Amino acid sequence: MSHNWLIVANSSHARIFRVTSIVGKPRELKLLHELQHPQSRMKRQELLSDKPGVYRANSLAGSGHPQDVDPKQVEMERFAKELAELIDQARTLNRFEQLIIVAPPQFYGVLEHHLSGSIKHLIKKAIQKDYTAVIERDLQRLVFSRTKEISP
Repeated sequence: MSHNWLIVANSSHARIFRVTSIVGKPRELKLLHELQHPQSRMKRQELLSDKPGVYRANSLAGSGHPQDVDPKQVEMERFAKELAELIDQARTLNRFEQLIIVAPPQFYGVLEHHLSGSIKHLIKKAIQKDYTAVIERDLQRLVFSRTKEISP
C-alpha cells in the first residue's frame, strides 16, 4: 500500500487528499487539508494599500519600498509559498511518497517555483487544469483516467 498526495489548487483555494492505492482495489481519496486564501479573490483596488498603481509588497520584495507590482500576483505568490511550505513540512514527516498536482498553468508555475528540488522530484503527475470546484467522485475519475504523466 502506498500513500501519495493529490493537491488540487488555484490561487485562492487548495485541497490536499491522501491517495491510497492497494493492488486490485480502486484508489481512495481522503481529504487531509483545505486551505483558503481569500485575498486572491479580492479585487485589485481592494488590495491596494497605497495610491493607485503602487502596492506594498514588503514580505516578498524584502526592501519595504513601494513597487509597481500586481497585487493579485503578490497574493498568488504568497499562497503558493504557503502551500509549498506545507508540502515541504509534510515530506519531512514522511506523510507522502509522491505528489500529483492539479492546478491551472499560471498557479502551477508559481507553486513549482516555490517547491524545493527534492519535492519537485516527487511529482508523479501534473495536470494543468483548475479542478478546485470538482467534487471528489468526479475528481477521482478526471485525475486517474488521464495517462499523461510528467517526466522527472
